[in-house]
Amino acid sequence: MKKVLQYIGLSDAEITVYPSLTRLGPKSIRIIAADAGINRGTTYEVLTRLVSRGLASYFPKGKRRYFVATDPTNLISLAKEHQQSVVQALQELESDIV
Repeated sequence: MKKVLQYIGLSDAEITVYPSLTRLGPKSIRIIAADAGINRGTTYEVLTRLVSRGLASYFPKGKRRYFVATDPTNLISLAKEHQQSVVQALQELESDIV
């Protein structure tokens, strides 16, 4: 799974946090950080990036935010975006050759 997540552009930290997020369900940053084995500050930054990529969401619960993974099929959307970028790069290379 790690290679697939790398292929679609997730960072090492995102690859560390994402499985914890999918496994744990809605949890606070503190719990996700402990499960992933990284500090809370880094976990917060990673979760923010995962939210922006559509792989996570959050909701307030009291004074805390609880993060949860979105439907894992969203990974397919990221893979398609990555594929489109590769196709576009190849087209640019081919136009430079001709």
